[in-house]
Amino acid sequence: MKDSLIIFACLIGGGLVGYFMGDNVPAILLDSRTSMFVIYILLFVIGLNLGTDMEKVKLMLKMPWIIWTLPVFTCIGSICGAAFMTLFIPNITGLEGAAIGAGLGWYSLSSIIIGSYGAASLATVALISNIIREATALLMVPLIGNKIGPMASISLCGANSADVCLPVVQKSVGASYTIPSIFHGIVTNILVPVLVGFFCELIYVI
Repeated sequence: MKDSLIIFACLIGGGLVGYFMGDNVPAILLDSRTSMFVIYILLFVIGLNLGTDMEKVKLMLKMPWIIWTLPVFTCIGSICGAAFMTLFIPNITGLEGAAIGAGLGWYSLSSIIIGSYGAASLATVALISNIIREATALLMVPLIGNKIGPMASISLCGANSADVCLPVVQKSVGASYTIPSIFHGIVTNILVPVLVGFFCELIYVI
């Protein structure tokens, strides 16, 4: 929860700085190429972390096949759920909802990708929506894990199941689900830029 509060504080702080000092903000910070550079750094760090711990990779290869399908169902549920909710939200289309849902809780990356297509307002919605997903997961994982099951609690975390939400998953459903949670997080992290970019291409390019 502390991390989520820090994120909200940064978001509000950035908004206030932009509002009161908009003309004085360095142009490089507002350049979409800067945002894309940040994306490359984030993806490189993910690959670096994976490559330096091959023992976890070996354990993942030994997991039951059903666990390998969990990231797929997480993506389907997140995207379809977000698209469905646009029926009750004005001015946001189903495809835009799908792009937001495809963020899978990775607020920084998904909002940057959407913003790179010139959709500043949708990027803001994606940022807030995925921050809320992370905060909700941190609060609800214990309940979901006990009432529905460990796999459901991991899926709820989305792309955060390998990092921010991992301690909560371990504490709530047991250390035996550490490797499945990390695997789920790694795969969904890889899929976020692919899926968000795919829907943005459908919306803004095709």
